Amino acid sequence: MVILIFISFVLIAVLVFLKRECLSTCSIFGEPGFHMTGNGYATEYTTGLSLDLCPSTTGNSDFYVLVPDPISCNKCLMIKGPSGHVFAKIVGLCLDCKNGDVILSPKAYSLTAPSGNLRPNPQDPFPVVWGPCVY
Repeated sequence: MVILIFISFVLIAVLVFLKRECLSTCSIFGEPGFHMTGNGYATEYTTGLSLDLCPSTTGNSDFYVLVPDPISCNKCLMIKGPSGHVFAKIVGLCLDCKNGDVILSPKAYSLTAPSGNLRPNPQDPFPVVWGPCVY
């Protein structure tokens, strides 16, 4: 009888572990599990852009990104630009983005954008590469 209870407890624990929603593997930048890489152009988020937000956008509000892929909500994305790289949480779908392009939060944009004479117009998109977050 004790063995049966123990086995039941272990089975329940395993099922809970497999069904958990990111208990210890999440970061403030989103869930792991984004496995694609790509490149495109980054634009800074401004109001009036055509976008569709993810249902749940908890976490870091300073570093977020919108992508043209609707299945990526709440995943962490590493974005590398001319001035450095950032981790950002995917919080929505950019409806006007071309494949590979991203829209960055103002803080993420400022940390990856070219600086000085490399970017005469601060609003110009700049090239980025992106991929999964590796902590």
